[in-house]
Amino acid sequence: MSLNSTLAVKTASAVTKWWEMAGLGYLVEDEPVNWLEAEKPKEAPIAPPKTQTHARPNISDIPKTAPAAPVDPASWPQSVEQLLADIENGAPLPGNQFGGNRAKPVGAANCELMIISDLPDFDEIEAGFLGAGESGKLLANVTAAIGQGINRCFLTALASTRPASGDLPEEEIPQLTAFMMHQIGLVKPKTLLILGSAACSALLGAELMSARGSLLFVKHNGQKVSAVTTFHPRTLMARPVLKAQAWRDLQMLLINKDLM
Repeated sequence: MSLNSTLAVKTASAVTKWWEMAGLGYLVEDEPVNWLEAEKPKEAPIAPPKTQTHARPNISDIPKTAPAAPVDPASWPQSVEQLLADIENGAPLPGNQFGGNRAKPVGAANCELMIISDLPDFDEIEAGFLGAGESGKLLANVTAAIGQGINRCFLTALASTRPASGDLPEEEIPQLTAFMMHQIGLVKPKTLLILGSAACSALLGAELMSARGSLLFVKHNGQKVSAVTTFHPRTLMARPVLKAQAWRDLQMLLINKDLM
């Protein structure tokens, strides 16, 4: 079998797996498919660095913090390796001081696809890194369906800690956005996949529902990085019916193969 044929088979298999996880059966069966009980992907979403076990906190248990003082961008990390170390070590970076444990980004510089969300889920906070838990399983299938293994992507979020409210404070958005632009400069991806309304608004200045389905661009240092936006995995888990729409969003990446 030729290399192209092998890749085609793998891609078709990944797309089929995505639809199985999406619960496609709800269109033709009496009862929806419980896609969360589907077979575990053969490729683990992300190999955990050093797993720490933490009890899942209640919202009231997460310390409330005052808005962070602006951090001098000159002190921000100048490499991906330093970025990961600074976040893990609790450096005073935007989004790293909301309280509780941290979920650091995962990936390396020069990844073709950089995936950006708003903030970590509880599973990710417990694990200490992004891409863990049920959202991570779904995200692994999302990236596989578009021919990008999760381990070949850079996964990050506007905040590495989780505010007590579960939402990003409005007054922090400008600094969080500036720091994410700094991260984009460090990673130098070809394409961005932006997950959820908060990240979409911060980076594209647009509402998620109006930005979906179009190839957009994030301007950084005089250059434009192509971007596609869709629902966050946590939204897709809560509302499986949206997965058909999410797949149409992801096709923007499949159609524009030169972006990958």
